[in-house]
Amino acid sequence: MINFRTKLLNPIYRRLGVPAVLETDDGEVTVTVIDKTAGVALMTADGLTVDTIKPAADVRAYELAEHEIDRAGLTDATLRFNGKLWMVVSTLPRPTLAGEADGEVRMILSEVEE
Repeated sequence: MINFRTKLLNPIYRRLGVPAVLETDDGEVTVTVIDKTAGVALMTADGLTVDTIKPAADVRAYELAEHEIDRAGLTDATLRFNGKLWMVVSTLPRPTLAGEADGEVRMILSEVEE
């Protein structure tokens, strides 16, 4: 099986990723995210894809695991990157063929006024 993390995700994150400070109830950690704040396509319950203007950011699942952060711990966390502060409203798994732990977590965001 292809190792999606090393063959696909890591090169993408090295090229397009930006550093972000993620603050949860357990403290702050630095992670690399892909900025999707221009809006993302979301799948509806009936299988349709809908483009939206909801801002988002993707993070590799293994980065969260290294910091002992699970998806449930991300809701209401804050994320600072590219000069803005965001609150994590919800999350969606973005697994690879090897499973969720090898994929990404998409964080749906809401901008925080400072």
